[in-house]
Amino acid sequence: MNEATTEWLSAAECALRTGLTVRALRVYENYGLITPRRSAAGWRRYGTQELLKLNEIGLLKILGLTLNQIRDLTRRPSPARLRQLLELQLGSWKHRRAEADRGLAVAEAALKQLQTGRSLSVEELCSLIRSFEMTQSTTDAIIYAADEQVPPDAATLDRYVGYY
Repeated sequence: MNEATTEWLSAAECALRTGLTVRALRVYENYGLITPRRSAAGWRRYGTQELLKLNEIGLLKILGLTLNQIRDLTRRPSPARLRQLLELQLGSWKHRRAEADRGLAVAEAALKQLQTGRSLSVEELCSLIRSFEMTQSTTDAIIYAADEQVPPDAATLDRYVGYY
């Protein structure tokens, strides 16, 4: 790659074209996930390599990996490490699905009862609240203990196409 012919993006341009925020770019840099070059004036410059790395980060985030896990995986890439992370993530997703299924069953039963004109008892209301709270807190504690995860939506990923 010839530096003279490479298109360089500022942080704002990179954020605009990728759908990320400038803050997210800085967070990724702080985690050591990307290392943008600096202009003579000290401004961050993002080129092809940084954009490829941002794609990799986005894809790993979609899998549900935390930024710490992504950093570890990309610093010491190995099939065994990736397999281990994916196995953990698969278990987490299965747990989330089971919790969601339980919450769905409780909510459907409550709705069905309300649709027949009957009111919910105190115990049924408490069960409904417990199912919501358990799903929220258990899932959050297991999967995202250290990092908040917000996977990018498909429209954001579609904007990546053609900018490399």
